[in-house]
Amino acid sequence: ALFRVTNAKKCSTVQRSVGLREQVPLRLDSVHPTSKGHGEQQRMTALDLSADVGLLSVFLATANICLGLLIAVRYSPSRLWPHRRVNIFAVHTWTAYFLMTSLLIHPVILLFSTQTRWRLLDLALPMWSPVQPIENTIGAVSLYLIAVVVLTSYFRVRIGRHRWKLFHYLVYVAGVGTFIHGI
Repeated sequence: ALFRVTNAKKCSTVQRSVGLREQVPLRLDSVHPTSKGHGEQQRMTALDLSADVGLLSVFLATANICLGLLIAVRYSPSRLWPHRRVNIFAVHTWTAYFLMTSLLIHPVILLFSTQTRWRLLDLALPMWSPVQPIENTIGAVSLYLIAVVVLTSYFRVRIGRHRWKLFHYLVYVAGVGTFIHGI
């Protein structure tokens, strides 16, 4: 074997086949950056909670885009799987509402951060945000594009189907921006 691992008291020794020994500390407690010692409970920060809500937003956006694609190809759940009458358009609409809610909550949580001071201006125009201004600006632009799509959906009869559909394609641009923001 190339590596042989033996456990010692609070350390593990890694022996390579060439005879080198490295001492690697073995920590069984939390490796969270705010952890100060053994046995301390991890505390969720505002940044952690905001990241979790952002991840929920990515899930909702993915589900919403998939439902929209099913509507675009005129998928019929009563004829095909699951052979039940499901109003895909209503599910698509409600996932859009939940998505918009989670997208608005995602940056607002940062106002309660004790590590970095965020202002409302930093959330609305993140070009001057205290951390990662480029990534946050891309995320904000994606949020604004999704807001435009949701708002134009209310007026789709008034603005016409063709123009509404052009606005609706902004979701794909917002998806790319969200991906960049999430990295």
